[in-house]
Amino acid sequence: MVTVQLEQKDGDISILELNVTLPEAEESK
Repeated sequence: MVTVQLEQKDGDISILELNVTLPEAEESK
């Protein structure tokens, strides 16, 4: 899912999305 956002958004924004998805995964567990 992160890869799709990376391709859809720019490099700068993609990094932000990645950082946001990481904490969410930890909360899900």
